[in-house]
Amino acid sequence: RNIPSAAIRFVSYEEIKILLRKDASMGPEAYVVAGAFSGMLASGLTTPMDVVKTKLATGVLSRDLSLWQCLKKIAETEGLVGMYTGVQGRLVWSAMFSAVGFSAFEWAKAAMDLSEEPLPK
Repeated sequence: RNIPSAAIRFVSYEEIKILLRKDASMGPEAYVVAGAFSGMLASGLTTPMDVVKTKLATGVLSRDLSLWQCLKKIAETEGLVGMYTGVQGRLVWSAMFSAVGFSAFEWAKAAMDLSEEPLPK
């Protein structure tokens, strides 16, 4: 789940950042907003994989099942809601984590003169 989540997070961050920079009034807060939304998107899309991972790790599901069998079993017993158990907390955590992380990354790039963008004040 980490690789798909990271891929979604980084690609969506860059795309959202491009969209936000079209608005000339956006400053450093664009990094916070882009980071938060990209983190939420990645976490929201990968929550079913995280639910399966957690259920396998805790012994709720048999380790003999494939990913698709696990998803099917959760869908049959808990419905679609079961696939998104804990999604609210994951979205909040990921939004904050990604907003801080991407903002710090952009600030560090600018501080080291590795960015074409001005240093956030």
